[in-house]
Amino acid sequence: MSTRARAHSLLVVLPVYGNAELAIGCLRSFAPEARGASDRVIVVNDRGPESLKVDKALRRELATYPETFRLATNSGNLGLVETLNAALSSVDVENYDVLIVNSDILLIPGAISEMRRILRGNDTTGIVCPRSDNASIASVPHLAGSSRTAASREYARWVTTQPESITVPTAVGFCMVVRGELFRQFGFFDTVFSPGYGEENDFSMRIRRGGWRVALANRAFAFHVGGASFGRDSAAELQLRNEIVFRRRYPRYTFDREMFLVNGTGSARGSRLAIKSLALVVAIVKTIVFAVLGLAPRNSARLVLAIRNAFHWSR
Repeated sequence: MSTRARAHSLLVVLPVYGNAELAIGCLRSFAPEARGASDRVIVVNDRGPESLKVDKALRRELATYPETFRLATNSGNLGLVETLNAALSSVDVENYDVLIVNSDILLIPGAISEMRRILRGNDTTGIVCPRSDNASIASVPHLAGSSRTAASREYARWVTTQPESITVPTAVGFCMVVRGELFRQFGFFDTVFSPGYGEENDFSMRIRRGGWRVALANRAFAFHVGGASFGRDSAAELQLRNEIVFRRRYPRYTFDREMFLVNGTGSARGSRLAIKSLALVVAIVKTIVFAVLGLAPRNSARLVLAIRNAFHWSR
């Protein structure tokens, strides 16, 4: 698996679904780290809301960047998964560290360099994500809902007590650096998760089966708005439907996630066994539930959402 001796350039793929202002802010946050002579940035307009306006704004912005930054515009709305696959298949990805980034994030200075350092610092690390204020298991505790100033201050305190990286059950697709050669080895993102949600989890599990590690770089950080790539009305059903498909496909993930969450609770040593036992029971129950729901994922997602709405349950 060793590729440490070979220098790799950076390829950035930035899909855009409406909201040019968010996308431009994201672009500006990482552009200083992607201006190497052999680096490439592909910004893809996926024909979301106000597509023509978005296209003009992106072209105007990219006119100020090197030729290695380019805009691709889909013929129609393909969705995140197919947009990523098309962009990745247009490049010899083996020669790159591939940064896939949502348009609704802002990377702090040096984040990309740190993620790449962690990626190439271990011959079995295949994907690295940054920490965030809003990114599932990549979230730093107690930052949700804070202002950027407050979140930055709290993160700066928190990170001083953390190792440089930790192993996690799956990547979080809002921002991740992938060894380009893994796309040749394991293929691109599975279109069963199209238009999006869960594709990075599936890819993570595939590479883990091949012996690769997924990591969080604790000293890299990205602010994340969240949910900007899909309409709000369809996002919850789509996400749940894809989670059902994913969890049925990979029962091991449910156990890995529950154990990861337990190990991050910081509970007293005396209660650790009881907590792990409870987590194991929860994982078994969830595995059975997802196996049943997976027989009809879309209908199951609608049923679960209807029950949640009826009882005002939060996810």
